[in-house]
Amino acid sequence: MTELSSRVISSLRFPMIAAVIAIHCNFVIYYPELQQKDLFYFLFDLTETLICVSVPIFFFISGYLFFKEGTLDYDLYKKKITKRVHSLVIPYILWNAIYFVIIAILQLAIPGFMFILHKSILLFSWQDYLWIFWDISKITHLPSDQASCLVGAFWFLQCLFLMCLISPILYVFIKYLKKAFIIIPLSIFFFFNFGLFAPGINSEAIIFFSIGAYLSMMKIDFAYYLQRIPLWLSLVIMILMMLCIVYDCNGYINLLCTLLLQISVLCIFSNLGKRTYWMNNNYLIGSIFFIFAIHRMFTATLIRISGKVIGILDNDVLLYFYYLLVIAIAILMSLLSYHVMLRLFPRLTNLLNGNRL
Repeated sequence: MTELSSRVISSLRFPMIAAVIAIHCNFVIYYPELQQKDLFYFLFDLTETLICVSVPIFFFISGYLFFKEGTLDYDLYKKKITKRVHSLVIPYILWNAIYFVIIAILQLAIPGFMFILHKSILLFSWQDYLWIFWDISKITHLPSDQASCLVGAFWFLQCLFLMCLISPILYVFIKYLKKAFIIIPLSIFFFFNFGLFAPGINSEAIIFFSIGAYLSMMKIDFAYYLQRIPLWLSLVIMILMMLCIVYDCNGYINLLCTLLLQISVLCIFSNLGKRTYWMNNNYLIGSIFFIFAIHRMFTATLIRISGKVIGILDNDVLLYFYYLLVIAIAILMSLLSYHVMLRLFPRLTNLLNGNRL
């Protein structure tokens, strides 16, 4: 992997995790009457369209880095899986346990408290205690509950670790199919249309992890090629694709626009990554897993508070700026939590952060 690709990937990490937090600040789901506010909803829809590129890009980066050596033998596979156990599985278990303990305490202290887990812990069976680590919808049996673990955003980790586990299969396919392999993830992209979702299995994970793996194994430096596209052209393409998606182009055109939007974002960061003034902040990069894990505690609270604020704000522009403010507050509160934990409990923070410090 070249220095440029490494720099671009590093520069992507914090903006993309900020975008993930922004996705979870979507209070329009809880207050659907906001869809009637035309200007606000248009601006909101544009923003949602852009920030939704973050998850595919994270899967792409993960696949690209996993195969950065261009090969995969038994010893290397064992080394990589062992590393992922420390960086993904252990913090995955710890964070789910922490969330459960916090929710249990609040349920016992506040009658009727049903935050995230829509079932009293007093009614738990022994199987329920296991389901919190994999699929809470099996506990509540509510269609509104996502088929994921207690820390809902960790569906990403479920899928990512599974893709790492099956990486030898990907390696064999890429090695023997070579350039023809790219047809497989692109076919899934256009024909499945992100319809595959279950704990540990997601079409986005399969598609973009595979594309990243393919480019890495084929020694294709994505940043080198994408940075040759002028920055202004990348910005124009990004805006046009956002508008096409917002205006709901049908079928394959919408999917093509989605793919081009993701590529345009990578083009922009590849252009910025080659400039000498584009600096990577190691502190922010080191914080991304922690704030990824903790941010739902803040976004859920902010969304509840937003119900009262929304009723006061009649102006669409002010409402949109309030939406941006909610995102900024959620990011800052998550960063502040990381900072405090790092200062007070550095070893525990490193463990919760997947040994990334």
